[in-house]
Amino acid sequence: MKKYIIGIFALSLFAFTGIQAQTVDEIIKKHIDAHGGEAAWGKIDNMKITGLFTSFSEVYDFSEIITADGKFYSEHHLGQHPVTEGTNGEVIWRFDPWLSQSPIPANPAEAHTIIQKSEFCTPFYKYKERGFSVSYEGKEKMDGKEVFKLVLDRGNGITENWYLDTKTYLEYYAEGQWLDFGYPSPAEYFFEDFRKVGDIIIPFYYERMFGIRHRVTEIEEVEFNVEVEEKIFELPKSKEIQKLGFLVGDWNVAVQALSRRGGFVTTDSTTSVITYTPNKNLLTEDITYAVGATVNRINSWTYHDESQQYRVASFNDYYSVMNMFQGDFAGDSLVVSNEKIRYSEEQPQRSTRFVYKNITDNGFLVELHLSMDGGETWITRQKFTYTRQD
Repeated sequence: MKKYIIGIFALSLFAFTGIQAQTVDEIIKKHIDAHGGEAAWGKIDNMKITGLFTSFSEVYDFSEIITADGKFYSEHHLGQHPVTEGTNGEVIWRFDPWLSQSPIPANPAEAHTIIQKSEFCTPFYKYKERGFSVSYEGKEKMDGKEVFKLVLDRGNGITENWYLDTKTYLEYYAEGQWLDFGYPSPAEYFFEDFRKVGDIIIPFYYERMFGIRHRVTEIEEVEFNVEVEEKIFELPKSKEIQKLGFLVGDWNVAVQALSRRGGFVTTDSTTSVITYTPNKNLLTEDITYAVGATVNRINSWTYHDESQQYRVASFNDYYSVMNMFQGDFAGDSLVVSNEKIRYSEEQPQRSTRFVYKNITDNGFLVELHLSMDGGETWITRQKFTYTRQD
């Protein structure tokens, strides 16, 4: 009898679970159909959305591009500050002048927000393929309206409550997580003014409230399958690092050194590759050359926002030491030196300076200068002529 009762209970539980899952799938199908249906969305590769965005009581134009394969790019303002953000489907990034002076990879809270913005149609569209799960929690009354309550589990420890109008199956209200100056914040979402564009239906007005913040998005135009440069989805380089773009390439390098007779003689002919480090505002080079002895240098170029100076870290394998150089553009030349770099209180008399000059699309010249009087006078000791390889 006990085994019989347990069996009946197990069958009942299985049947209830099946009905529950079927109810969830039915509601979600009608929800997607209310937005135009999978067939209509399947014809769309991307959407360009433009309109007005309100934050900190400031209203500015905004635009964003959302693709069917999860890419996203947005330009908007937070207050009076322009913000750009996006993802190429792998790296999620953000450039927010409130928090940084250059584009940087998004932290987890920022990434979660950008992923929500990048969702095609609604978060329930192909949710199983994205590793999400959904449970149906029954019907509720909200603002005099009957709604379905669905709990969306994103599989990353974050769940959201979504409330769909039982008559239209469109989203009415949601509770989730948004972003406040780099930190996660519980948020409420409100959706209104659903309109048909082509064969799909989307909300043209939605609000997000979190803490004391209030954001309003008002869509004015939606375009489908626009021409897009894939580069916009990638983490962009800062404008300062872009100025160093002349360094990037595959190079033939002629090396000259100052001889004892006072003239320059060619000591080596070598090659070099200078590249942007993926997803970082950093350039790197690994070059080996001979000037009497064989020298290997590993150079890295960055930009320091606070000092507004370029910094070059150069590892010299001949001495097994890392040296730092700092400077900026002087006219058309980049000049970096270590004359103001201190590793102790004692001021060194010997200083080194690198000058990047004669910059063209096909090459540039690097001069290595030495000073024995703390930077008062400089002598050119080595020259490196970079010529772009075919």
